[in-house]
Amino acid sequence: MFDKRWTSKSEVEEVIRESWCRGDRDVGYPLFERIADCQRALSKWKRKSNTNSNTLIKGLRERLENEGNKLISDMRLMQLLKLELADAYRSEEVYWKQKTRENWLKDGDRNTKFFHGSVKRRRAQNTIPILINEEGVEQVAEGSKGEIAVEYFRNLFTSTKPAPALDLLDGMLPRVTSEMNDALIKQVTDGEIRQAAGV
Repeated sequence: MFDKRWTSKSEVEEVIRESWCRGDRDVGYPLFERIADCQRALSKWKRKSNTNSNTLIKGLRERLENEGNKLISDMRLMQLLKLELADAYRSEEVYWKQKTRENWLKDGDRNTKFFHGSVKRRRAQNTIPILINEEGVEQVAEGSKGEIAVEYFRNLFTSTKPAPALDLLDGMLPRVTSEMNDALIKQVTDGEIRQAAGV
């Protein structure tokens, strides 16, 4: 999945451009191959770069605190660290916004607790904690829940007492005459197949 935080990194554009326009390719190089090359290049870049904004935030806060505790602090460095920290917070927020798929909240609110809660809520909604078997006993183990689900759908789609087909047609007037039925069930000849195929 493409991480939206990468759009703020200037080197990402260069990684994509290099992998897309590699010099040894001709004009007819397939599109899906170019996309796969970009994906591989981005994965390689991600492993080399520090894209984890949470780790970056911790490191920047420590550096800012250490600089602030000095007798004579470098104000320019502190200002630079604050800007980097604000950028890291924004990246973390963008990550959680993308992860939660909450599109209505704008970047800049720094409400990552909300995003964490949304992810947890969705995970909780997508799990089935308990299923009750036919004896009325609650089952929490994944294997037992799977067996209950299989048995439920097997019973749902299995006919226990099928009615004879003639009983279903009782009271309906026949629409197909004997001659029509004979024409419908007669053997298909090779000539008819050729005629239908147009050969």
